[in-house]
Amino acid sequence: MLDRAAPWVTRPLDGTLTAAITSGRARACALPPLYLLAIGSTKAKGMMDLRYRYVVGGLVFSQAAWSRLTAAQQATVLDVCHDWEPKIRTSRRKESERGALALQKSGVVLRAASTTEQRTFGEVAAAP
Repeated sequence: MLDRAAPWVTRPLDGTLTAAITSGRARACALPPLYLLAIGSTKAKGMMDLRYRYVVGGLVFSQAAWSRLTAAQQATVLDVCHDWEPKIRTSRRKESERGALALQKSGVVLRAASTTEQRTFGEVAAAP
């Protein structure tokens, strides 16, 4: 099951999938509640109680730009990132929980994931 699930987790979202979700043609999708709220989907009927634990984002430097920084500047950037990463992760997780509650209030039914689904979700989430 992990091999079948992994491609869906690693693929970027595109307009076709977003359109399928918002029109109700997609029967299932693996998205955080905040994404469903952001795209304005009112077609969702149910969601699993699996909790998303990832945070998407990053600070990107080209190798050329990074190499122009002094060692002290590079250390400062890394220190700031290390300091803020847990704060941002905690904030995003709270937002995700609030998003799930908002979806439930709009009529989306929360369904319990089976032990197998929980295990598979955890394995996929832990994969590099």
